[in-house]
Amino acid sequence: MIAVHFFQEDDRKPVKVINDYDWHENGTRIRRQTEIAFTPDISKLSFRDLNCSATNLELGQAQV
Repeated sequence: MIAVHFFQEDDRKPVKVINDYDWHENGTRIRRQTEIAFTPDISKLSFRDLNCSATNLELGQAQV
C-alpha cells in the first residue's frame, strides 16, 4: 500500500515507509525498509505527471 500526501505552503516532506519481509534460507526473517518522499509543487502537476510505473515504486522512486 502506498500513501501520497501533499502539503501546500509547507516545507514538510511526507514520507511513506514500506516494510517488506523476506525469508532467508535458514528460516530467519529479513526486513527491507523503503522510504518514499513526495515533495511536488501541486500547481504544476498534471494527471500525466502522476503516473508512476510499478518498477519505479518497487525501487522506492517516484517519477513526479
